[in-house]
Amino acid sequence: PSSAQPAQEDKIQAERLYQKAVETILQDFSSPSLLKAIKILEQASQLDPENDRIWSKLSSLYWHYGDRLPKKKKEERQIRLQWFEKGMKAGEKAMKLNPDNVEALFYYTTNLASSGEMKGILNSLWMFPTLWDNMEKVDQMDPDFEQGSVDRFWSEVLVRVPNFVAKMFGFSREDGVADLKEDIKKWPNHFASYTYLARLLWSMKKKDEALPIRIGMAEMVISKTPTTIITTVGSCIALCMYDPVIKIGGMVHIVSVSYTHLTLPTN
Repeated sequence: PSSAQPAQEDKIQAERLYQKAVETILQDFSSPSLLKAIKILEQASQLDPENDRIWSKLSSLYWHYGDRLPKKKKEERQIRLQWFEKGMKAGEKAMKLNPDNVEALFYYTTNLASSGEMKGILNSLWMFPTLWDNMEKVDQMDPDFEQGSVDRFWSEVLVRVPNFVAKMFGFSREDGVADLKEDIKKWPNHFASYTYLARLLWSMKKKDEALPIRIGMAEMVISKTPTTIITTVGSCIALCMYDPVIKIGGMVHIVSVSYTHLTLPTN
């Protein structure tokens, strides 16, 4: 009993750290916050190494952080590769503990793909069947995982690999665009799908479709089709509305009124 009690306390503390890490990235998904959350989860993994959720979340954050690092120089690609390899190991640990952990399988595969990119795409063609099989399994386990993550994964593969490589394995950029548009219809508030769609369209030289609509001061845009709208505000207000019934939305730029030149009544 005396030896079991500390282990239980460690599990409770590890769960608290896990929740703290999740709260950290929900509030701020910047690179510094990712590093902060990673350190918290690494501490949690030492307290409870049998918790598959900790390892799968680490696999996720290792990839998200590594994918933001520069990759122009050989040394930079090597650093990215180290993060992706850590992500693969964390994903493997999670899957061994719980084969039904969807997050673990998805991010193990994502880290695998990114490590292949760092080693050289042509040297990593062997992994495409594995990527396909794993993502098919993710889709079977949870078709709505992270609101279209599998489609975003393949769209990014299409962006990063040469077109002839994509065709070798039967991948179509047009199909990728169609899949992302379906995801946007299903989850119109999931911003990542818009950015992945824009990147894919840009890679297809469809720049007019890829670029968002920018509105200026006191302007408004309403759209019934998936559209990215951007504006700039300081003291002004950007008001966005969406009607889920008729599926129409838009943005209006509201100019704030300045009272500095008005004479206000004193009573």
